[in-house]
Amino acid sequence: MICEHKCLDNHIETICHTLFNDEEILLAFLNAALECPKEQQIVTIVEKFCSFPIQSNVWNWRFRTASKELITVNMQIRTPEFYHKRSLYYRSSMDQCQIAEQSKRYNTQKVVQINLLTFNLLQESTDFHTKYSLYHDQNRQSRHDVHYLELMKIPNTSIDNALYYWLRFIICVSLNKKSKEYQELINHDPLFQRAALSLEI
Repeated sequence: MICEHKCLDNHIETICHTLFNDEEILLAFLNAALECPKEQQIVTIVEKFCSFPIQSNVWNWRFRTASKELITVNMQIRTPEFYHKRSLYYRSSMDQCQIAEQSKRYNTQKVVQINLLTFNLLQESTDFHTKYSLYHDQNRQSRHDVHYLELMKIPNTSIDNALYYWLRFIICVSLNKKSKEYQELINHDPLFQRAALSLEI
């Protein structure tokens, strides 16, 4: 059974478009979602691009990490209709784009897909953040990661986790900016103050 939150659906795309136009906020959110060690964190945007027809709820970036590695990130906000098929389509499109760029040499960059969901998709997990990875058998290095961020599974009890705070912030902005929790989040981090100001414009 898929549980969904219609109120979130109405606002979340606009909220994310506003937030992710700010590079510092975008990097903070993505690093919180990827949970990488400091030396592997994203530090700069190389380019923003589109490898398929433009969608209002799909973003594509190429980033450089602190270790100079290039990674491609696809992020999408999704509602329940045909979600599984659409997720696989966009994920495979990222590989297709890289193969075309690399031409004859198959040496693709790491690809990360982040799915921000306003419904419960994964019945096998109660966690709001679930990650699946495709590893190289010998060196155990992951080249393909898929993250599911399920907003309906976020607990009301506070967790000392950067991603938890960002997702709670997005929920508060969508549902009730006058709440006590929203004010507490703004006071928690200067970046949330900056995000709040950008959303008031």
